Amino acid sequence: MLARALGDFEYKKNANVSAEDQVITANPEVIEHKITEEDEFLIIACDGIWDCLTSQQCVDAVRLLISEGKELSEVAEIICELCLAPDTESGAGIGCDNMTMLVVAILHGRTKDDWREWVTQRVKNRVGHPTPETLPQFYSQSRLTAPKAKRAAEEAREKDRQARLGDAAGSPGFGFTRFMGGTGGISLVPPRLGCHVGQWPPDVW
Repeated sequence: MLARALGDFEYKKNANVSAEDQVITANPEVIEHKITEEDEFLIIACDGIWDCLTSQQCVDAVRLLISEGKELSEVAEIICELCLAPDTESGAGIGCDNMTMLVVAILHGRTKDDWREWVTQRVKNRVGHPTPETLPQFYSQSRLTAPKAKRAAEEAREKDRQARLGDAAGSPGFGFTRFMGGTGGISLVPPRLGCHVGQWPPDVW
């Protein structure tokens, strides 16, 4: 269930259920957790992230990236990129929503460097939930590579077009052709009263 205090009123109008049981409700789901010495960080993210990753997958990804020496801002950026859909044509909109993510280090009195080393050693020694050695991947390889191949083909075509334009610019008749609208032809208008050759539109017919 999604909690949102303002907006999305069309999803809050079902007269058969209470306000708390609407598809989107203004009542947040609140869970209390007392921080212990085992807690390493806090992840704050919007539904654009949670549509793609489970809580455990997100925790695993954050732990792995911290153990690889990534800054917390970089960790959030990498995970947003991981969730971002490679296209908008398939996937029922998953990975196409706006995404916001924040990782808060729980230092327990440590410096940031000491905290990072502490988390790294815990990952290495498999303390707590075992952290996978790779990031989760939920888009097929073909779907990931198709947009890149399409973009590369478009860039190649544009590069070829620019090259052909450059070759044409160096040809003797390029200036005249461009002046004539690129047709290379001449359209003559018979002179009329008040109309000089080459004048268009004429003043008087």
